[in-house]
Formats: sequence, C-alpha cells, structure tokens
Amino acid sequence: MEFDRVTLFLGVTVGVLAFAVVPMFAGGFWLTAFMLTACYTVSIAGLSVVYARLGQVSLVQASLMAVGGWVALRLSHLGLAFEVSILCGAIFAGFIGFLIG
Repeated sequence: MEFDRVTLFLGVTVGVLAFAVVPMFAGGFWLTAFMLTACYTVSIAGLSVVYARLGQVSLVQASLMAVGGWVALRLSHLGLAFEVSILCGAIFAGFIGFLIG
C-alpha cells in the first residue's frame, strides 16, 4: 500500500504538531501516557517491519526494549525525572544492542 505525498505530508505535520502542542497543555498524567504511547508505537513499528515485511520472528527488539525499561525503572526509583530515565534507558538499550550486534 503506497501513500501519496499529500497524505504523507499531512500525517507528518499532524504528528509534529501533536508532539509540539500536547506537552504545553497536558498535565503530568497525560504527558506520561503520551510518552509511553510514543515509545510503544516506535517499538511496535520496528517489530512490524521485521515481522510483516520480512516474515521473520525476532525477539531481539522486545528484549532490548525490556532492558531499556528495566534501566528506566531503576533510574526512576533513584529519583530521576521520567523523561530523563526513559532517555537513559533508550541510550543503554542502544549500547547493549551495539555490543550484541
């Protein structure tokens, strides 16, 4: 299924506006829910490329997501802000993925 340029442009524009506008008006709960939804969307998009397009089952993305989530959980228990702990968890998961791959 191919998208035309107008549909792609509108989708990207709405996404960028949502990421720019929602944090200004949302409370703490909704901002956390929005961040978690964005993280899960990115991870599911990566899994769908591997599984749907290539027909392969790979558990590496899910395991690296678990490693990043564990690091983010531990850092948030130490008192770091949610956004900082998620960023550090993503960086650590990327580092582990670099070491493995």
